[in-house]
Amino acid sequence: MPMPMPMPMPDRDSAPGSGPDRDSVPMPMPDLDSAPMPMPMPMPDLDSAPMPMPDLDSAPMPGSDLDSVPMPMPDRVSRPAHAGPSLTPRRKPMPAYLLVPTALRGFTDRKAELSLEGATVGALLEALVSAYPDIRPHLFAEAGELRGFINVFVGEENIRSTGGLDTPVKDGATVMVVPAIAGGTAAGDAPEEVR
Repeated sequence: MPMPMPMPMPDRDSAPGSGPDRDSVPMPMPDLDSAPMPMPMPMPDLDSAPMPMPDLDSAPMPGSDLDSVPMPMPDRVSRPAHAGPSLTPRRKPMPAYLLVPTALRGFTDRKAELSLEGATVGALLEALVSAYPDIRPHLFAEAGELRGFINVFVGEENIRSTGGLDTPVKDGATVMVVPAIAGGTAAGDAPEEVR
């Protein structure tokens, strides 16, 4: 069935009132039930028609001809004699943080945390002793070894199980000095109540 012809639209450039009002002119609507539907495009049967694949072994890859082009190698770059051993500045190690227990803060000007440099626990404690000499007898015995009642932790590890005073201290590590505390009650004594 043929489609009806739409009514011509008035010229927009014409003066108002010279022709019919565009909104008042009814537009004929096509009869969609009787109009033929367009046919969809046929889809290829992907299961029966294999896609052609390129032969990758014989086909040259894009840019593969670059392997045959010799690349110029730069000459050895020599440093000026006045440059010294290295042109890159050495990074200053970050200090470690030594936590001082309350019992020993009287020897560190009441400081609870100190920022010290040392690659090992021994070097770090020597830096502590050189800054605060009065603390030495409380940490070290006369022979120079760490006193038995002083525990030192790097992070959560006791240095007695990680190499003693030779335990390495990483940049920014936290080192704690923890003195053992004696005390308690005898087996049969009950503690008094605190009021």
